[in-house]
Amino acid sequence: MFTQREAMSKLTDKIICNAESRSADYRLSDGSGLAIIVRKNGNKHWQFRYHIYENGKRKERIYSLGEYPSISIEKARQEHSSLKKKLANGEDIQNIKRKHKLKIISKQPSFIEIAQELKKIQEKKNQLDYQSWKRELSKFESSMLPHLKELNLENLTTNDLMQVLDPHSDKKEQQKDGLIREKKFKKNKKLRNRGRKVNLDVKDDLVKLINTDNYRRDHLIEYLHVIQDAKGHINEEYMTALADLMDISQTEVYEVATFYHHFDIIKSGDTAPPSLTIRVCDSVSCELHGANELAETLDSYYKGSVRIQKVPCIGRCQNAPVAVVKFNPIDHADFKKIKTAVDQKKHQPEIPNYITMSDYTHKGGYQLLDKIKKGFITKESVLVELENSNLRGLGGAGFPAGKKWRILIEQEAPRLLAVNIDEGEPGTFKDRHYLESDPHRFLEGMLIASEVVGIDKIYIYLRDEYAAVRKILADELDNVRDKFKSEIPDIELRRGAGAYICGEESAMIESIEGKKGMPRLRPPFVAQVGLFGRPTLAHNMETLYWVRDIIEKGANWFTSYGRNDRKGLRSFSVSGRIKKPGVHLAPAGITVRELIDEYAGGMEEGHKFYAYFPGGASGGILPASMDNIPLDFDTLHEYGCFIGSAAIVILSDKDKVARAASTTMGFFLHESCGKCTPCRVGTSKATEMMKEKRWNVPLLSELSQVMSDASICGLGQAASNPLKCVIKYFPNEPETTPIVEYKKVKN
Repeated sequence: MFTQREAMSKLTDKIICNAESRSADYRLSDGSGLAIIVRKNGNKHWQFRYHIYENGKRKERIYSLGEYPSISIEKARQEHSSLKKKLANGEDIQNIKRKHKLKIISKQPSFIEIAQELKKIQEKKNQLDYQSWKRELSKFESSMLPHLKELNLENLTTNDLMQVLDPHSDKKEQQKDGLIREKKFKKNKKLRNRGRKVNLDVKDDLVKLINTDNYRRDHLIEYLHVIQDAKGHINEEYMTALADLMDISQTEVYEVATFYHHFDIIKSGDTAPPSLTIRVCDSVSCELHGANELAETLDSYYKGSVRIQKVPCIGRCQNAPVAVVKFNPIDHADFKKIKTAVDQKKHQPEIPNYITMSDYTHKGGYQLLDKIKKGFITKESVLVELENSNLRGLGGAGFPAGKKWRILIEQEAPRLLAVNIDEGEPGTFKDRHYLESDPHRFLEGMLIASEVVGIDKIYIYLRDEYAAVRKILADELDNVRDKFKSEIPDIELRRGAGAYICGEESAMIESIEGKKGMPRLRPPFVAQVGLFGRPTLAHNMETLYWVRDIIEKGANWFTSYGRNDRKGLRSFSVSGRIKKPGVHLAPAGITVRELIDEYAGGMEEGHKFYAYFPGGASGGILPASMDNIPLDFDTLHEYGCFIGSAAIVILSDKDKVARAASTTMGFFLHESCGKCTPCRVGTSKATEMMKEKRWNVPLLSELSQVMSDASICGLGQAASNPLKCVIKYFPNEPETTPIVEYKKVKN
């Protein structure tokens, strides 16, 4: 990255000194927005020009660095690099500059200012409890009283004293229209209590919990996690204190906290939930293996002493049914296993064996990155190899990776990278599988992308359910930073909070910025206006996982795999009624019948293949009679389905497709962000109508079409796919099958 920036820089002292004045100001560019402005009078001034987006409109901003030669080329470039990093962090560099100026020119407080500050403290006596008010008074004494010793009180006037004693006295002021009118105020007006008061004890506790000197707006969700983990819930007092510490409105904190399912918000007077929560997954694969019955058994046994929640997919479908005791996932869960974990207070996940930094580097890891950084392998050759491999986005959208990199290279710096590991699609667990076994292969691919594209900062967004992966990545990122020092961009690991919608790239970006994870309207696209308004390379984790192998082994190695005229490899997350559920790496274009027989060990004993989800909950449902369709991008569209993240859920003759479709529709109702009406209302109405034993097919068909056509993001557009497939391929099921209601989680 540094090599690329140095190549862009072209100004020298000789060029600047020889630049002659003209009849108008003109600019000499040093690259990436840094330039010298040559004035008409011959003066030369450093400027940093960059762009921001306000209300979807692109606006240029100019940051003045100072005069040349007082500011040398080296100093200007250093400041330029620092400013780009701040922009990559989402900071307003103009506002920082204004605050710095105010700090420089701030004067000694006058007697009037000190006295008026004391009056404010006195007025707070009616708003705060006595201990809190004493703390405020103590802070005033330590910060303001020392200034009294430095003041010259000989110039104190009667008017000054009158203003202190009665600042709201009647006075006459000249208005803009030239007339003089009296402004009347009630004397000794008591302040009323407005809004929620900050509990200073809670605030002090929160300061210790968060333990930072720099409260960042984009870290709001991280701070909420700190409170949730420490207290087991988040009450209004902590939200009020957090808003005060961050200098944002209480409404802003509340709307973000209530958006995410993993934050337990407690209002004044409400009873706090039990200290321990057991989450039982009830998505399709777990439901097939008795998750609902398990949840009922746990609920009747613990009788409220432990909170039992039925939750959407937690990304462990190959081990169904699954429950999570706080952070500890229990695979193939039953009552005995869960009770043992509760009794022994096993609340943290077991860390699986994985390839560590030393193991990875011993086998040649990071050598490819080193060759690219040193120029032994050109960035252009990396792009060509990636394009020839036809590697596509493996999170579901399938956009060509090489093309995406080229688009980002053309954008203005600073550029950011956002890695999406919010693997929330029911039936999908491939990302977790690779991260729990070989995390550095992904990390090297991520750093190669950063080097080739010219990334200034990296954000990794990880779903909250993956506690073991979070520990692995936190430890191994520290090892990566120790190995490469300042040779790589800054990397931040961000934690999701239980919102499926954040798998959509623009919703993920909103969440990284500390906001509600609601999708953005397009255009502009995130490659142009993404995280903090900067051009952003958004990638699924698995896409980056394959970069090293493709570059080292060549595109031909990757494309040599494939069946039915398709090319490449796909990681299939296979679950349901098969003997060997798990992640199966298979040729692209394989059929579901081949996948079951050759990789998944065949059907479970006593079960006959009946139907399958070819692409997770949103990918639709097909009957076993259509088992010869190649599984790959674009091969399923004509059947009303898509492969998405390659999550294959197998149903047998003992299962009902209408029930599975009802479960998925309830899931989408639970996960809808509510931004657009077709999705918000459509999922609600469809869920109610699918409870009926006999479906109103014409109305459901019309409703599903409106959802597909008018929703603004993939969730609403694809939510009705299973419903459409039941109507098309299983027309008799809804007439005979009672549909169960999806029980929405209530925090």
